[in-house]
Amino acid sequence: MELKNSPDEAVKLEHAFTIDAPEGIKVDPPIEIPAFTNQEPITVAIFDKVDEVLAACPDLMAKASDYQATVKKVAAYIQDRPENRTKIDSLVKTQALPAFLKGSHGFGTQKGGWSVAYVMGDYVKGSDIMARAIVNFGGLWANVGKESTYFIGLTDSGKELLSGDGIYEIRFTKDALPQNFANAFWSVTIYSVPDYHLIQNDMKRYNLNNQSKLKMNKDGSMSIWIAAEKPKNVPQENWLPSAKGKGFSLNFRMYAPKKEVLDGSWFVPSIEKQASVGIK
Repeated sequence: MELKNSPDEAVKLEHAFTIDAPEGIKVDPPIEIPAFTNQEPITVAIFDKVDEVLAACPDLMAKASDYQATVKKVAAYIQDRPENRTKIDSLVKTQALPAFLKGSHGFGTQKGGWSVAYVMGDYVKGSDIMARAIVNFGGLWANVGKESTYFIGLTDSGKELLSGDGIYEIRFTKDALPQNFANAFWSVTIYSVPDYHLIQNDMKRYNLNNQSKLKMNKDGSMSIWIAAEKPKNVPQENWLPSAKGKGFSLNFRMYAPKKEVLDGSWFVPSIEKQASVGIK
């Protein structure tokens, strides 16, 4: 939902949507699984109800049957003897999860600290299981590319993880402003990691977008600044607050992107680290 004139208008539009469901629909009760979070992910228990989970939602990904066959083999191995459960639990904690978290720092096409998978949301054609897992980890789902393209900022251009202790600039040249490459609108939102929650701040500013009235640089370019404190000489409108001492990620969304976005000829500018917060 694009917020233009006021929150009340956006809420009114949201309430105008209705769902008509035919009678007689039966919803199966949810499968019970242990509670988990990004900080405390599920481990060996994920294999306890494999058949139920796989049957609950048919998977259209091209290589789904291959992945499912592997998962079923692991589940059978766990059931074979008690010590196998302990072994798999250890493997998940010491190898699988660390490998996933390392991989989450970059996926698909990577440039200047950003990662993008152009088949995001279209898992019938795509088989990028890492990109799909990262989406589930940080956002649960994604639109198909023609509806929205997601550029995920996980590091700066020097491949260092983003931190609230740094000052970062994203500078768009005057001939590559994002509003000229989206048929709908664009936005960039900052999230805490690893829980991917909005970062609280006094301004209650959680993203910048084409309605933010950003100030242009003298040469016609446009800069977005991310820092825990507003950098000196940076317009208030162009500042997206981070949290000092805490890591974060960025999600730059292009809604109804133009073909230059979809074919990769337009890309979000690199995330450049400029200085530490203490330097003015």
